[in-house]
Amino acid sequence: MSEQIDVFAPRKRTAKRHAAHVQRLVPLAQELALRAGSSGITAGDIRLAAEQRGLLDAFPKDRRLSWLWAVPKAAGLQRTNQRRLCPQSRTRNDHIIYVMK
Repeated sequence: MSEQIDVFAPRKRTAKRHAAHVQRLVPLAQELALRAGSSGITAGDIRLAAEQRGLLDAFPKDRRLSWLWAVPKAAGLQRTNQRRLCPQSRTRNDHIIYVMK
């Protein structure tokens, strides 16, 4: 019998370590999702709004924000099968779009 490997385990551990930061951004994610409606939001949208509001000033602009993927899930948003480029030109990664349930 082979053991199943959880490929997301490192991400889950990271999100758990940053649970307070994740929870602090949940109301922002919900607000953004409500305003966005069916067009939805991405983790990049949350990051941009949080930086503009001074909620992420203490964080460097690098992989130390890898826990941001956990915010939409904690906010109760529903994942779609669509992706969109990050709104920040410095990353230009594509992100999963989330909508209100």
